[in-house]
Amino acid sequence: MAQGNEESQDKFYILWLDDNKDGTAPYISRLGNKTNVGEKYYKFEIKQVENLRSASEELRKGKYYDMLVVDWNLSDKEKGDAILNEVTGQYTYTHCIFYSRLPIKNKKDHGLVSYTKAEGLVSAITERTFERISNFGMAYYARGIVLSMYADLEESIDNFLADYLDPEGKLRFRECFLSDYHIDMGVKANIVHKIVYGKSNNEKGAALQEPFNRLEEESLVEEMLKVKIRNIIKDRNTVAHGQPDRSNQGKLGRGKDKIELSRERILGVLLDIAEGISAFTELDKCLTGTQNGTA
Repeated sequence: MAQGNEESQDKFYILWLDDNKDGTAPYISRLGNKTNVGEKYYKFEIKQVENLRSASEELRKGKYYDMLVVDWNLSDKEKGDAILNEVTGQYTYTHCIFYSRLPIKNKKDHGLVSYTKAEGLVSAITERTFERISNFGMAYYARGIVLSMYADLEESIDNFLADYLDPEGKLRFRECFLSDYHIDMGVKANIVHKIVYGKSNNEKGAALQEPFNRLEEESLVEEMLKVKIRNIIKDRNTVAHGQPDRSNQGKLGRGKDKIELSRERILGVLLDIAEGISAFTELDKCLTGTQNGTA
């Protein structure tokens, strides 16, 4: 491969799950801190966790990871494939590499999962990194990964609305309203903004907004609801419905809106969506914490 320009670096995010951090050190050392794809260098940004709970919590924060690297045999009580509940559920855009020093039995077939012996792990990570970065230039891949994560975002806002407007499920708000009427994401965001930040002149209204007083001052929730959600919707629609630009096959166009089919641009969309998931999850925690009687 070409040497590339080391000043032109980007990050490739890996969540590494192994109950023996010392044992992973040789692999990380051999992997190095960067790789190059074509003319560009990518720095490996590795977050290490030691158990499934920590891995699940990290994923549920809404942070984007290009890849999960998971020890198949974590311990006598935990098996690495339990993380597939996360990967095949909400986090379908993340590739998962399982590795083991022993033969891997009972493999599960899934398009975003691969397996390797421990001695082949570094090569497997390098190959998959090249593959994933290259795939961002393909329209079908960009559509799949953006729409998958956008569905996660919509689920997070639906969770909040259902918990707020129908906390006991008596009205079956999710089934009877959110699902059946296909309310636009922008409309939902306006509703949430009114719930959280709308001014009330009466005691009852103030009480309804009390749970959200615990939002931290530096919270990005308001900016997400007022500004970023519009950009996310526009980018999502361009990726979903755009056609290759006649003058530049590396772009998708939808009317005046165009989006470049590059990892940097598509990753920007994904990170915005991840921030949205985090914002709505934060709101839901404020609400459910109050309902459960926590301060």
